[in-house]
Amino acid sequence: MELKEILEKISLPARSKKTGFYNTEKLEAIKTLLEEEGSPFHLIFQNEHTWIFGKKEPEQKKFSILVSSHADIVNGITKPFSEFDKEKKYFKGTYDNMGTNGACVALMLNEDVPDNVYFAFNDEEETGRCLGAGEALKYVGLTSQRKPFCIALDVTDEGYDNDRLFTIEGMNSTSAAIRERVLKLMLGADGEKQSFEVVKMKKDDNVSYLPKSYVADGLTVFDESVFYAEQNCNSFSFDLPTEGSMHSDSGLYVKEAVFKGYVKSLLQTIYVLDAVYPDRQEAIKKEKDELIQEAMDTPFRKTSYSYSGGSYGSSYGSYYSGMGYSDYGYGGYSRYSKGNPYSYLHDYDDDDDPDYNGWEGDPSVEGDVINKYLINIAYNMGEDQYEEFAEKAGEALYGYYDDETADKILHHAFEYCHPGVFGGEYCKPEEMDEDEVAEYEAELFGELSVFAEAYTYDDWDQFFADALESYGEAIEQIYPDEDQQFDFLSEVFEETHQELSEEEDWNKSFGISSKKKEKKKDKKDKYPKKDKNHKTKSLSDRQKELEDEKEDSYYDESIKYADDLYETDYGMKDQDEMDDHGL
Repeated sequence: MELKEILEKISLPARSKKTGFYNTEKLEAIKTLLEEEGSPFHLIFQNEHTWIFGKKEPEQKKFSILVSSHADIVNGITKPFSEFDKEKKYFKGTYDNMGTNGACVALMLNEDVPDNVYFAFNDEEETGRCLGAGEALKYVGLTSQRKPFCIALDVTDEGYDNDRLFTIEGMNSTSAAIRERVLKLMLGADGEKQSFEVVKMKKDDNVSYLPKSYVADGLTVFDESVFYAEQNCNSFSFDLPTEGSMHSDSGLYVKEAVFKGYVKSLLQTIYVLDAVYPDRQEAIKKEKDELIQEAMDTPFRKTSYSYSGGSYGSSYGSYYSGMGYSDYGYGGYSRYSKGNPYSYLHDYDDDDDPDYNGWEGDPSVEGDVINKYLINIAYNMGEDQYEEFAEKAGEALYGYYDDETADKILHHAFEYCHPGVFGGEYCKPEEMDEDEVAEYEAELFGELSVFAEAYTYDDWDQFFADALESYGEAIEQIYPDEDQQFDFLSEVFEETHQELSEEEDWNKSFGISSKKKEKKKDKKDKYPKKDKNHKTKSLSDRQKELEDEKEDSYYDESIKYADDLYETDYGMKDQDEMDDHGL
């Protein structure tokens, strides 16, 4: 079945909250499609958080690959769709993350995929909870008694301008040797033309063994690969280069050749990691080269705008220090903290300002310019620094929009970050109804649960202070009273550590460090009311301590697993194969 038809058939919603999927239309369509077309893949595991398809159950102690493609969508996408322009050779659709869902279905329907590969469609990636990813890892890990190699699929704005077929992001491994080995294998899988770029996890990641053209400017943004990394799994994100608005009905654009090349490259990557079908590699390389050339011959939908220092897409990560992979509170870019309004302003559109007639330019750049550039600059400036903000941020607008429109956009972004600074003229606050408040609370609860996992049960005081520092404004929107805030954070902390306790046996069996070190104490003793004058360590200091602690334990706990994997089932099974790949 052609990719175009697959995408059209699964253009349906899949929505979730902390309790799991509550809309499974897209998942049901995938299951039905596989059954009707006679795919060897069938639903082998299902619960409220994940649907996993495979040819058979994982075998004990055998190497396996978990291909993870989150199925949940943000609320900003109200009408999932996929279109194909045959003349312009472009796909357009709400492809976060339906695009990679479709790629998985295409492989399960059309390609010879090894028996030890499992496709998981998960919930709660968009909130950062990654509950589905956790359930998928548990199922494959418990069934096989061995951690799988995890490939998380998502969309990206990296690599689009260079006609790359895919990007590798969030590259993580249990040893630097394995990480280097994976990337060299991927490099060797290219033909005469370059098919991918690597987006580093940290600015100081050593990828000196790669040609410079293979290293992108940006840093990894949070997705399921980061979650798998936290579970000490070998993992990376395999992303589809796109252009447009990821989190709205405006949709994303993908060149036809790139989309087809992405699917073919994913199959090749599976073959390489699994050390199978070496005789097929040359044919795949040739096909990829042809698709890359076709992509290069396909005109871009529009000329990408650049400001000094690079495109706004590729320079996105440079605004954050240290870890760059953070939509959800990992590197100073927290989804609900003051550093990022991305959770509730996915796009600048008429709904944000009824008196404004919308963008006069291309609507697909809404998310990139407003969210990733203007908003983040404005949040890091004081309310009396508009002129400085306009001078710095205006580079991305003036010359691309007329001056009046650019001024309106800049004022809106700045007042959004500093409410009332212009008397509410440009950005009117939105009233949330009861359902929206409940949804907002659920997402915030999940965000804080992830945040709480970085603290031991004895760290309540520190968690409480840090949570208010990072999430205070978001919490106040639903709980203005201090007692309500205290009760809310107490519930988050208590429930998070209860869940961690329930998973402790499974974590220990796979060498995953438990964050719960003490049994619960009486809640009244555990949660004393906070003294407003109580001084705590700064959030940045605390985060640095946690990163150092995690790094130490990470390598200590994973070294045996890394050595075993490196010497046995990781891609190449003996020295001869290593020699064949020049390693």
